[in-house]
Amino acid sequence: MLLDGTGSRPVGLGELPSPVNAVDAKALVRQALWAGRGLEAGDDPLLMAYVEDTRVTTPEKLAERHARAAWPAAAAERAALTRALLGTLRAGMRPASRRLYEEVERPLATVLAHMEATGIRFDVEQLAGLTGQLRRRLAELEAAIQELVGRPFKVSSRDQLEALLFDELGLAPSRQTALTNKRSTDNETLSALRDAHPVVPLILEHRELAKLVGTYLEPLPRWVNPQTGRLHTTFDQTNAATGRLASLNPNLQNIPIRTEAGRPIRGAFCAAEGYRLVSADYSQIELRILAHLSGDPTLVRAFALGEDIHRITAARVAGIALEAVTREQRSQAKTINYGLSYGLSAVGLAERTGMSRGEASRFIKRYFEEYPGIEAYVRETKRLCKEHGYVEDLFGRRRYIPDINAPGAAIRVRAENAAINMPVQGACASIIKKAMVEAFPALCELGARLLLQVHDELVVEAPEDRVEEVGALLRKTMTGVVELAVPLEVEVGHGKTWLEAHGG
Repeated sequence: MLLDGTGSRPVGLGELPSPVNAVDAKALVRQALWAGRGLEAGDDPLLMAYVEDTRVTTPEKLAERHARAAWPAAAAERAALTRALLGTLRAGMRPASRRLYEEVERPLATVLAHMEATGIRFDVEQLAGLTGQLRRRLAELEAAIQELVGRPFKVSSRDQLEALLFDELGLAPSRQTALTNKRSTDNETLSALRDAHPVVPLILEHRELAKLVGTYLEPLPRWVNPQTGRLHTTFDQTNAATGRLASLNPNLQNIPIRTEAGRPIRGAFCAAEGYRLVSADYSQIELRILAHLSGDPTLVRAFALGEDIHRITAARVAGIALEAVTREQRSQAKTINYGLSYGLSAVGLAERTGMSRGEASRFIKRYFEEYPGIEAYVRETKRLCKEHGYVEDLFGRRRYIPDINAPGAAIRVRAENAAINMPVQGACASIIKKAMVEAFPALCELGARLLLQVHDELVVEAPEDRVEEVGALLRKTMTGVVELAVPLEVEVGHGKTWLEAHGG
């Protein structure tokens, strides 16, 4: 029996109305699809409250905030509270929140239910071969590390690693951890020490491969539905303060793509017979939104002309010609171009690029001199957040940041970084969600199935004879979903596997 959020009693699946109004209406729609019945998600008070305030992420927080009560355990009581909350929230929504809810979040729930019910095909045998390769490499690394150390050594023990690096080998620690006050052994610290001793790169590689095996290679096969042969993730609409979707049970949004060792995992995600996977990925969408929000003329011009923004940044900051920019300089510029929307500091830039802190400070100073529009955006966003206690994205999604005026500097800086980041990330989230809503019915008409949303990428399973049509549809929809001061660009690829489709 399932809960009908519009009434006061449990109902059978066949009795559910369409659209169905309930907390987490998406889950009811998904279950109905599994049972062979098509339903549409109606009003969801949790989604309504989340759009108004992204701190309301669970039924418990919903009940506490808007009913001053605990979320009931009994089905009939939950249904009654749901109906009461729907009336209260409908009446109190801001116009911008209402538009975002009605045009994006509510219809998206139905789209996500279809994606969850469909799932994505997964080749367990292909992954098993990769697992064997990585386990053999891990054993080789452990032997090599112990030979260099000259004694038995547990690579996964952070305390043993701390003692080895900083006491036995005498390497210089970069910082201490905030909670334990121990010398940090995180990846940034080890990366900075990569050239200090030959054991460090081996430890880094071991850490990467062990994470791949423990996080993906071993758990993913256990999530495969034996009836469908597919992975059926759950997309959480009310998880992130920025409006981003989260993928749960299993999490398919962090499947590696940037490392040589991790990329082959995507080769296990494959299309059904007679189909191909189509990947459509926004290109540099965060920077394009930053260009729109800041109005910085250099940034806007670069995107309007299709120029290499990272090379331009490197040249302007270093005061050299474009053709003189080295790969290292472009990489440093790329780090700060993306890092600024997260409040990247001189310390963070130094750790990520190998610069000294002085060099990083000068680099950031020069950056803001060359991009005054970005500096003005950062300054104004902080000011507005301090004044109002919240920030909004282009679509009116609001994030409250109460720590923005905290007396403690560290807490306040984190809040400022969140304030700078949210309008960019929120717009990214809303844009791709809107594209999903608009593309879904047209994809269905082409016999295609929307499977995944991973950050700024959509993955679709398309009939082999419709691949080009599906790719063109995705590009047209995703680039035209909103009008910005700079054009949106989408990279489209296809293949039998996700790895092939995403440029593998």
